[in-house]
Amino acid sequence: MKIFDDIIKKTAEAVVEKAIKEFKAENLLRIPTMAEEGDLMLREYFTTGKWENEIKALEKHPYFEIIELYYRDGMSQEAIAYELNASPATISRQRKRLCEEMGQMKHTARL
Repeated sequence: MKIFDDIIKKTAEAVVEKAIKEFKAENLLRIPTMAEEGDLMLREYFTTGKWENEIKALEKHPYFEIIELYYRDGMSQEAIAYELNASPATISRQRKRLCEEMGQMKHTARL
């Protein structure tokens, strides 16, 4: 049985290696940016409650309300801009900044 296990393992490794090369060649495989990581974390927080400590650290940010309105309430950036009397560009920029901070916290926690 060990021979079959080795054959299966080597075959699986070859398939995975080939798939990774093909994905990279087609630009389908890349490392997410800090902002993308943060975005995923925020979506996860508002659906599962995970990342509560990281959210608490962000609550001091002057634009934290953007996060609640966007992720919890499902508002568009334009609607948030109207609600907060700010430009859509400011809302977009601040949401991205908060996402980057959130992603950085996850990255720092891994170290």
